[in-house]
Formats: sequence, structure tokens, C-alpha cells
Amino acid sequence: AALGLTWFIASLPCLAGNLDAITPIITMFFLLMYATINGACFAVAWLRSPGFRPTWQYFHWSSALLGLGLCLGLMFAIDWLMALVAVAFGGGIAWYVRTKRVSKDWGDAGAGFRFQVARDQLLALTERSTFHHAKNWRPQILVLCRVDGRFNPVKPELLALAGLLKKGQGLLMAHALIDADDGPRALVAEAATEVLRLHLHAESIQGFP
Repeated sequence: AALGLTWFIASLPCLAGNLDAITPIITMFFLLMYATINGACFAVAWLRSPGFRPTWQYFHWSSALLGLGLCLGLMFAIDWLMALVAVAFGGGIAWYVRTKRVSKDWGDAGAGFRFQVARDQLLALTERSTFHHAKNWRPQILVLCRVDGRFNPVKPELLALAGLLKKGQGLLMAHALIDADDGPRALVAEAATEVLRLHLHAESIQGFP
């Protein structure tokens, strides 16, 4: 599909005898590609991802942010209409990849950002803060569920009771009690966790299995 689209875009102006017709399109997509690379570098550098180790000794997250701003600025300075088309096209591709859940192996900067924010907020909840004040109290419930041979909770009403107690607030952690003597423990634990997650979703209970 990508090769066919590239051939279609390139063949029409070539057959028409006017290569200048595709110059704005190529320029916009090149600048959009460089802007995306700079944005990704800025995200992983700002999040301090341990797997990101640039070899350029003068690299800094501010340089990546500057490159992102320059690329976007050049796009709109050259042709604002084509820049909007390119940004919309790139956003459409990103939306397609996310909705179709295409298998990818390059990670997700958004997940790293959410993890960093959650970590910072948890560290901020120290005893010196106002978290333990009565007005700020939220229930924190740990549910230990014994499961059957198919990893279904033997007493699913415990999950429903925990959901009623916290009333959509607070923190709920549910764990399955399993006997993993007959199989690989990692696979059994993963299967039990997935079944427990499905039960929480079916009961509309927000929690962490």
C-alpha cells in the first residue's frame, strides 16, 4: 500500500511534465519526518528513558525541542495549506496505527510519559503531605481471590463488594491465589491475571489485577 501510494504521487507530475508540482508535498513530508524524529527524541530524553543513549555528545532535550519547532515553523512558512494537509495526513496515520493495534516493537512514548507522571505523583504522596487528612482519605482495598481450574474467581462477589466499598474512588488491587504445581508458573500467573482483568471489566470495576 505504501509503495503504491508513493508511485501514484510520483507518477502523476512526472507524466504531466512538471516536477515542481510535487516539490511542496515532498518538502512537507520530509520536514514532518524530521519534526517527528525530533519530537520522539525530545520525549524520550525528557522522560529520561534508560534505553535512549544518543551518541552525539552535545545532545540535549532542548536541542531536540528546538529542531521540532524549527521544522514545524518552516513547514508553515513555506506553505501553510500544504503544512496543514501533511500534519493531518500524519495524524491520520498515527490514528490508524493506534486504532488497528498494529504490532510494533519500537515502544510508546505516551506510555512512558504516563508512567513518569504516575511515579512522580506517588512519590509526592509522602507523610508530610495532606494525603492522610480525613478529607482526602480514599479506600485502598486488596482482594485475594481463590480461582478454580479455569482461573475464574471462586467467590466473584468479593470483587463486587470491593467495588461497592470504594464507590469508584480509591485504589483496588485484586490478586488471584493459584496452585502452579502442574505448569509453568509464569504462564499460569499471566492467564490468571488476564481472566481476573476480564472479570473486573465485566463488573465495571476499576482496579489493578
